[in-house]
Amino acid sequence: MVRYVMINCLCMVAFMSFGQVDSIPQKKLKVEVLFNVTDALGRGAGNSGSNSVLEDPIVIGAKFLSQYKAKALRFGMNFNIINGTDLSSGFIRTSTNQFYSLSLGVERRQELQNNLMYYYGADLQYYNDASKTNVDFFNGSSESLSVVRNGPGIVALLGFRWNITPRFALSTEASLALQVINNYRYLTDINGFKDVLEDKLETRLRPVMPGALFLTFEL
Repeated sequence: MVRYVMINCLCMVAFMSFGQVDSIPQKKLKVEVLFNVTDALGRGAGNSGSNSVLEDPIVIGAKFLSQYKAKALRFGMNFNIINGTDLSSGFIRTSTNQFYSLSLGVERRQELQNNLMYYYGADLQYYNDASKTNVDFFNGSSESLSVVRNGPGIVALLGFRWNITPRFALSTEASLALQVINNYRYLTDINGFKDVLEDKLETRLRPVMPGALFLTFEL
């Protein structure tokens, strides 16, 4: 009799345990944060990357995907702000350079073998690179040179990803970008008069081979 009671109790405990496991809510959305570690590796080797917003890939980004689907939503950004002052015997030069790029797109993933996959997709991007140089002369006059390069772009991409651990991964990708850039340069004198030096639209088709390495961490 005691044996039957113990067996029934064990069955009830096992049934309740399995029921509790099934009732635990599963995480449906995966969030991945990625960092461009190319420049860090380059500096360690004695080299460093360029500082052009039109050439460099993203610095930091994020990907959002369902736990059960191979499609991901991508977001990335790159930015830089540089300020400087040059004092000479006849003038003071102050310069400011600000640029950024934003990208938003989708990718689809496909497993190749254990811990290795490839992905493909497309990004929409926007670029803005603006610099301004003010020169103040000691005789009271001044002038300012402003340069603005901005515009949209669309990028087709193909990448490869290696999952080091369940949470960490390394990836690299190749891309083909179509960019429409507006180049605008003008001078401004002390009275506010603007002299336009350049105002033209430029279309660029830019292929990029895999040259950037991204470290990804799953939150």
